Amino acid sequence: MKRGSYGISPLPGNKTFGASDRRFAYLLADVPGAAIAFATRQLITSYTGPLLRLRRLSDNAETGILPDYLKYASNVSNTEAGQLLSDWRSGTLAGAVWYDQSGNNRFANQTTASNQWEFVTATRAYLFGAIFKTNTWNIGTKLNSVLYGANKQFTISFSAKANPTISSDFQAFHHISSNLDKITGISVRIIGQDSLGNTGKISVSLGDLTSTYVLQSITSFDTRNSQNIIVIYDGTENTSVLNRFKVLRNGVSEPMQITSAAGPFPFNIGTPGTNAAIQLSFNSIGTANIYEFIVWPRLLSSLEQQLAANSAKKAYGF
Repeated sequence: MKRGSYGISPLPGNKTFGASDRRFAYLLADVPGAAIAFATRQLITSYTGPLLRLRRLSDNAETGILPDYLKYASNVSNTEAGQLLSDWRSGTLAGAVWYDQSGNNRFANQTTASNQWEFVTATRAYLFGAIFKTNTWNIGTKLNSVLYGANKQFTISFSAKANPTISSDFQAFHHISSNLDKITGISVRIIGQDSLGNTGKISVSLGDLTSTYVLQSITSFDTRNSQNIIVIYDGTENTSVLNRFKVLRNGVSEPMQITSAAGPFPFNIGTPGTNAAIQLSFNSIGTANIYEFIVWPRLLSSLEQQLAANSAKKAYGF
């Protein structure tokens, strides 16, 4: 066995985890300052707590899941119960808490058992880590000061595999409340474009009760593959709504168009009355697996955008 940057680390296939793999394991070391950061992998060395807290449906027991030796949550992760997850688990596991690695203690939780996400270990667990399947995580009002108000600048990055059928959607970030035909808040979605769930488009809705805009990617993409979506919003840009946004899919800029608009521009995103969530809004979707959700309270540089996208590609096999 060879000595890697983390000491002697035997891996499946007699490989070692070396220095060349550091960047995909510790994204927040290269792109710091996140306001909130959830992932099924360890994002920064200074975070030593559990990645998530799972509930065992057979007896409702809960335990925290620590990163395995590849820095993921997987069947061979240690648990706070003192066992490997493979020994602790029994039947279906549900997510109770997804811990924030940003240091801001903005944990996502779901106390309603019927809405908790199912924890699934992928076939290639040591490459893809673990994934969450379906339903809702509550974020609440934890990001109001980051996302809403005048002159906001922020970046939302999420990695998921979601293949909604036509008119169905997976909402990677949802914080919308409506008043007649106006929208308050922001929602980032993957919307299905065909009945088989093979293609989709990115959609961003936002408004402040005086203005409502809906943007959508111009071309469809194959939703049967995992995707990393990065949405960069510059609230100080006052020439057009489109100029306020930059959207990347797997590190490549995604052309967007305005599909509907009402009210004056410029405007500020208004704080909605409903709680923020990561969710599926229609039951006709099969399975949505989400691996990662990060918000930065600033615009990422071009280099940081690529670091974030490449990190997701390496971590989840895009």
